Amino acid sequence: MNRGLNHFLISIVSICALTSCSEEKTEHDALFKVEISKVRQLELGFKGLSSDPLFPPYMLAEDKKSVLLLNSQAKTIDTLFFNGEEAILKSGNIMETEGPFAFPRARSFFQTKSGTHFIQPRGLISWFSADSSYERTIKFDKLEAFQPYPLISFSGLYDVYWGLDFHGYDPARDEMYLMSKDLQSGKIIFFKYAILTQELTELPAIYDSDLLKKHQLQASGDGLILMKNNLPYINVLGDSILMSYVFSNEIIVYNTQTKASSTLDYTTYNFPSEKIDHPDPIGSNSRKEAEKTSYLWDYDVSYSIMDTLPTGDGYFRMVKGPQEKGQQQGYEMFIEVFDINLIKLGEINLSEIQPDVGKLFFLFKDGIFIKGKSQETEDVLNYYVLKIEL
Repeated sequence: MNRGLNHFLISIVSICALTSCSEEKTEHDALFKVEISKVRQLELGFKGLSSDPLFPPYMLAEDKKSVLLLNSQAKTIDTLFFNGEEAILKSGNIMETEGPFAFPRARSFFQTKSGTHFIQPRGLISWFSADSSYERTIKFDKLEAFQPYPLISFSGLYDVYWGLDFHGYDPARDEMYLMSKDLQSGKIIFFKYAILTQELTELPAIYDSDLLKKHQLQASGDGLILMKNNLPYINVLGDSILMSYVFSNEIIVYNTQTKASSTLDYTTYNFPSEKIDHPDPIGSNSRKEAEKTSYLWDYDVSYSIMDTLPTGDGYFRMVKGPQEKGQQQGYEMFIEVFDINLIKLGEINLSEIQPDVGKLFFLFKDGIFIKGKSQETEDVLNYYVLKIEL
């Protein structure tokens, strides 16, 4: 795929909102078209899944026609099939609760030719071979590279704010890319890990250190220390890595072979380009007061990972606009769209087209699945399908 990332400019486009009485709503600008389906419903039944509050950890199948779901309530790995825009849920077999192949409690998971791998807060559980005859648990914090850091924490995942799909795996080289941070010293390590050889390689610190220091919300009170995860998103795309942030519109492009990197900034017109600064710890008189400060981060502008369009001819990311304290559903959703060279083609307010579109989304072959804000019952999940045409 030709990305042409060394040359970059921002296209300023005017966005024209069109109102429609039809079930499917669209909005156009000079360079791309957005279409949001009518509300659709996914029957969850009594399979251990719920429409509220969050979706379970998931991964997109290689053919992009189905999604695997890690169902911790039923102890199954379920499959979400798509027939056009219709989603159909099929339950998996009930798994063991103890032993090496017990149901894994993981934040995220992904599949390779060698097996299925489950990412936990401090390590990786791998089930090798098709019949799961070989299991291996790797504790990253026990590896030599991390011994000097007693409070090491790992992040290579989506923020739970958006979802839990893992984008840090390079299938061509069977390697995964992760970020780690020592909560005591603040040391950040960007590294890759070879699945089969167990080789760990520390990589250049290409992230923006000053930007990370500006945006590190920490609050304490009565023994509680609350910290928001501010480590970058990692999306591996061939020889390139797109590194981005939940708190800023800045993007870093890193070539894994040449080790060259470049930083891209974009103009925004409908939402702030970054969260409000939180460089210093916030002191509180009680644990309850410390917990309440999380709204300063959660209710501010938030950016999703930069991802490839379902059609493969460009990129996009979702943006949640700022919201008032206490207004849990009182936010607007936007989308930024970029061409294959990461030139910005514009931004659109999705909430003006369909006010019910929410934060959680994932890709599939025919579009972008977006969970609705409104969920009338736990057994039925309301969702929309977003389509983008360049």
